[in-house]
Amino acid sequence: TDFADWETHGLLTPIHEAGRNLSGGQRQRLALARVFYLLSTAPQTQMVILDEATSALDNTTEARVIDELQCLAREKEVSVVMVAHRLSTLRRADRVLMMESGGIAQDGSFEDLELNDGPFRDLLEAKSGMPIKSYL
Repeated sequence: TDFADWETHGLLTPIHEAGRNLSGGQRQRLALARVFYLLSTAPQTQMVILDEATSALDNTTEARVIDELQCLAREKEVSVVMVAHRLSTLRRADRVLMMESGGIAQDGSFEDLELNDGPFRDLLEAKSGMPIKSYL
């Protein structure tokens, strides 16, 4: 509904080729709306793969989108695979796979990976600028 409120013509707003007349966040919201529609209407859907699907969204919108996506996925028994770099996205995941050199370097919950030595924890420490132990 936010998108419909932004544009002069609401849901009837023409969308140019490749969404040139939309911001990155608006394009992502539109793509996510299509995912929600697909999950709501296609009974055979078993898995949805999203690549950086919330990268252009603000934190509040991202949280709302992920909450709704998780609820709908559980209701419809659909697996959701999200490729993400944002820690806020990773924290909300049931399971995190840390990829390195084309393979899985670590696998577990965010909390487990945060507590155990390994490349995921190294990444967290690099992003925070301090050892994990000092803020746990």
